[in-house]
Amino acid sequence: MTGGFDRIEKHIEQMEAVKNYPSLKAENEGLKEQVEELRSELSKKEDRIEKLEEKEEKLERRESELKDVKEELEKTESELKDLKEIKAFRGLSLEEATEKFLESKEAEIDERSRQKFREVKEEYEEKLPQMIEKRLSEVLAKPRSEWSPKIEELVDSKAKEISNHILEERKNWPEWFKKYFQREVSSLVDEQIDEEFKARVEERSNELAEEKLEGLKTRAWPEWYSKNVEPKINTLRDKMRENALEVLKGPWKGLKCDNCGAEKEEFVLTDAGVGNLLRKGKVELECPNPDCVDHGLFGLGSFKHQFEVFIEDLIGLKTTA
Repeated sequence: MTGGFDRIEKHIEQMEAVKNYPSLKAENEGLKEQVEELRSELSKKEDRIEKLEEKEEKLERRESELKDVKEELEKTESELKDLKEIKAFRGLSLEEATEKFLESKEAEIDERSRQKFREVKEEYEEKLPQMIEKRLSEVLAKPRSEWSPKIEELVDSKAKEISNHILEERKNWPEWFKKYFQREVSSLVDEQIDEEFKARVEERSNELAEEKLEGLKTRAWPEWYSKNVEPKINTLRDKMRENALEVLKGPWKGLKCDNCGAEKEEFVLTDAGVGNLLRKGKVELECPNPDCVDHGLFGLGSFKHQFEVFIEDLIGLKTTA
């Protein structure tokens, strides 16, 4: 009985299979087509890979050939260089050739050394001003009591040099010193030349006037000048030397922009600013007018205008104020 049921179920399965055969066949055909397409695509990929591998091999061979050519060119270049040297030595004895070879090598070494020296020198010269300015600013920012003897001597000598330069020639005197000198001279002349001396001078004849004047110029004036005027000038010069740094610090006022004429408010130079003034002989100030600007190259960007004031102008401005 059980066997009969099994046969019936198997028969039913066979009938179901026969019933679904067309759809299963169609699905199977579709899968076969997909498999064929995939096989075709895979074949194309394999061909592509094979071609790329061949191309890679060719490139590797080409790279190897180029490397060989490069080595050959370098070898040829070296041989040509050797041939040139041999040609230069042709007809020379062994000692002469050796000497010439050493001379050429020495010349090459000398040229390379000079080139290296020029590079180092240019680099050093380019950095030296910034290094000096930075170091000087750092030193001058400290109290004078902390300055080294060499720095103090350098600053004092520079201050003396500036004051001597101003006082040595009358055209360099500040206006205030000219007035002071004139007052001192007039005062001393009034004290020294009394009425009796004036009377004698007035009584001289015109014929002796030139001789008298020459005598005064060659004898009386130098003696009177060295006795009365020169000590005062020396005293003033010494005071200027002693107070040069304090004088240069300021305060400064009445300085006007060379571009717009705006007047800068009163200010005092820092020790670093005094150092720049001593080293360069001038100081750069920023214009107080916010609308006074300078433009960069080709009109790119703008920045506050700065104007220069020289040390002689500062000293004159300080003393007349």
